[in-house]
Amino acid sequence: TRAERLARANTLYRPNMYIGLDRVDRDTARDALPEALHIFPHVFAPVSRAEPERVFPSDGRARITFNGLVSPGEPHVIINKDVSMIMQIRVQDYNLGRCSLASAMPDPALLHAQNRTLSLARELVNLEVWELDASAGELDTRRLAWATRPARTALLSNLVVQQAHRAHSAEFACGRTGTLHMFELACPTEAADECAVEFWQEQPETTPRMAITIVQKPSI
Repeated sequence: TRAERLARANTLYRPNMYIGLDRVDRDTARDALPEALHIFPHVFAPVSRAEPERVFPSDGRARITFNGLVSPGEPHVIINKDVSMIMQIRVQDYNLGRCSLASAMPDPALLHAQNRTLSLARELVNLEVWELDASAGELDTRRLAWATRPARTALLSNLVVQQAHRAHSAEFACGRTGTLHMFELACPTEAADECAVEFWQEQPETTPRMAITIVQKPSI
């Protein structure tokens, strides 16, 4: 079954892809690194506390073409008082162990010209960023629901989502290359203000970018 295959994949040995880089002079190694690496999560899916068993579609923008089914991999971001987003990534590259979450929201006029939409409950929406327990391995998106989501382990930070604005959460150590991380973006439980965010997170090359990503920065 898919669940069994995923469980086996989670036990695979992940060899070091960067053999010998630990022997490179520190200054040389630092000069070779980018200032920042923006990572689009390979799982970014909603779950609903109001419908705890519901599994949201993981590819709502798939379409049939002459070449068959095309899957653009563009998640529908929905965050409100009942729905939060589950994010999964693996740390990439070498010596980029300082991480944060980032939001990049364009000017509404630019979106209107491209027939794209960003829905915010208010001018500035403040979200909580929770770290989740990733010890069970990679998520099975065909089973991911509120009832099956990984447990929260720590409140890492907050992240602002605002039109025509870029924002970052507080930085945190994300570990060595290949480390699996899971996060939940949610509205504050006790907040009195309106809280809702909705948009389609499109491909990285789409401009202007409208996305919530992980940013990795040099840790040396």
